[in-house]
Formats: sequence, C-alpha cells, structure tokens
Amino acid sequence: MDCPRCSSQIRGNERNCPSCASDVGFPNVRAAKEYEEKSALAKRYKKALENASGRGCGEAVVAFLEALTSSVAVICRSPSKVKELVSSANELYNTFYQLVGAGARRLEGTEMDLQRRIADSIMFPYYEEQICFATLSLDGVGATVYGDCSIVLKDIAISERATVFEENSVLFCEKRGLGAANPLPPGYRATWEDRAMLATAKLEPRIGPATNAAEFPAILIGKTGQDFVEVHIFGALNRGSIERIVARKPKTPADRILLEEIKRHKAVEVLQ
Repeated sequence: MDCPRCSSQIRGNERNCPSCASDVGFPNVRAAKEYEEKSALAKRYKKALENASGRGCGEAVVAFLEALTSSVAVICRSPSKVKELVSSANELYNTFYQLVGAGARRLEGTEMDLQRRIADSIMFPYYEEQICFATLSLDGVGATVYGDCSIVLKDIAISERATVFEENSVLFCEKRGLGAANPLPPGYRATWEDRAMLATAKLEPRIGPATNAAEFPAILIGKTGQDFVEVHIFGALNRGSIERIVARKPKTPADRILLEEIKRHKAVEVLQ
C-alpha cells in the first residue's frame, strides 16, 4: 500500500510510514482486509449458509452466527502467571519471541518450536514478535490446555488490532505443508469485525437442526484443545486490557492463595 498522507510505499510488516511516521494501521489487520482475503472468506461464508439451508439447519446456524457477534478473546495461563500480570499496571503480557529475546525463556528445542517459527514467518512476516495469541470464546473459557485461568480481554482493548484465524496456525501450516513455495491460502483469516463470518464458515458442518445455544460454546472452542478459532492481537497487553478472569476450581492450596490474590485486582468467576 501507499501511505495515505505522503504516498510513500508501505511494506507489509510496517506499522508506521518510514517517511512521515504516520500510523498506517496494524499489519495483521491490513493483511486481513486485502481484497483477496475478504473475497475468499465471503465465498466460504456464503457456501456455509447454503449448506446449512440444504441440511435444514439454517435457523440454528443463524443463531450461532448471532451469538458469535458477542464472542470474546481469551488467553489461558496458570494462576501464577495471571497473578503476575494483574498485580501491577507496569507488568506487560509478553509474547513468546519477546521472552526468548529478553533471555526470560528458553527455547524448548522441540519440533514444535521449529514449526512455530515457520508458521509465524508465514503468518506474520517480520512482525511475529508483536503478536499475542488468544482463542475465540462464547462463555469466557478458552483453551485450558494452556492454563487453568482464562483471561477475558476487553473488546475496546483489542477490537482495532485483532484478527481471527481458522485454527491453531502452527497446525494449519503443518497440515498443509505451507512454506515459501506454498503460501498461505486466502479466506482463512478475518478482521475482528468479521469474526462471526469466519467461525460460521468453519463450524457450520458441526451444527445440526436440533443444536441449541447451550451447545455453541463447546462447538466454538473444539474438542481437541487445539481446534479453536485463533485470535491474533498486535502489540502489548496489560491488566487494563482484562475484562475478567474465569478460573477452574483450584487444584492445590497454593493455587487457592494465588486466586485470592488475583481477586484483589480483577473480577474472577470460579468454575465448579
């Protein structure tokens, strides 16, 4: 794209114009707004609605679509990590690459680490260190395989800088053998505003005529712990980005103490 202020050429990873420093938008959001992406998603969405109608599930799918307009982004972490984040306004939620770069985290040295770097270089070329990952949720519970505390983010804190993706991006790229010679296909990511369209295009086959609203949260989050709709958020998060915490019942006395400390700073719903 060209800078709307000075007409200088803007590269895909740039947040600010290199010539006049104007804010040209979040790179992940600009990528999701490209014509090819939006057109391909619109085709998938239209096909999903047609399939639902043909299966006699049109009303249920429309109800699912409407519920998705109120969906939230959720990050799951351990009680100890959440306690650190909410205890100080100065504490920032760091991405994987920021932690590694700061020497605060070691690479695990696993195949997944390598796959993560490949996937992120495809998804977010030259700005992967700026992306925080979350999951799309209808009930405030995220992918608890990553931690017992679900951090529900405020819509106002992320709506302008968040995008959504079909599934766990590492698994998506691995299954399709994506790389330099096989780039990311269009139609599998969307702006936050269009998150309901993407989730409906993906999950329409899992909704039947008798599916009711109580089943929607489980359909959205998936059964495998990795089959969620992934949320990509550009930039920093802190406790001011948090709406509330949804926590599993503490498993240990230490976790109970941590949860009480978390409650001093943020509203917490404890699941039974």
